[in-house]
Amino acid sequence: FNRLQEDAGIVGDPWRDVILPAKDPVDREVFTYDELQLIWENLHPEDFVYPLFLVAANSGMTEGDICTLEWSEVDWLANLIRRDRRKTGVDIELPIMPQLAEYLAALPRNGKYIFPEHAEIYLDVKQRSKVSSRVIKFLQSLGIETTKSVPGRRKVSVKDLHSMRHV
Repeated sequence: FNRLQEDAGIVGDPWRDVILPAKDPVDREVFTYDELQLIWENLHPEDFVYPLFLVAANSGMTEGDICTLEWSEVDWLANLIRRDRRKTGVDIELPIMPQLAEYLAALPRNGKYIFPEHAEIYLDVKQRSKVSSRVIKFLQSLGIETTKSVPGRRKVSVKDLHSMRHV
């Protein structure tokens, strides 16, 4: 903004008073073997979080990509999921692992999205955080610590569905 300020007719730098995040970010933590065991033992197919953890464990996909996964992106003949990542737009091709293939094959194909309830919540920007909140509530119900205290900052999330990408 400072470089273009005069040419662009900008009166002042709109970012001048923005407080940037701390330079020392707190890394996500992977689930321990015992935590993974606890998660799998307590997941039930009718639970909201079940497909999130199942797909994440079998693909490494993000919460947003799982929630908005479409039937048209499943290539049964090639045994692949093909889509553009929501966050980056990068094309991805993921093999459909046997556990995931079995689960997807058993689901009803009623509409565009594989997980219509998840898609409806996630695509509503005002409700999007409810997906993460339900995951965190599930993890906390198992006694899994999802946040960490950091001096000078509020508690920081260190374990959630994204942690599955790091397992």
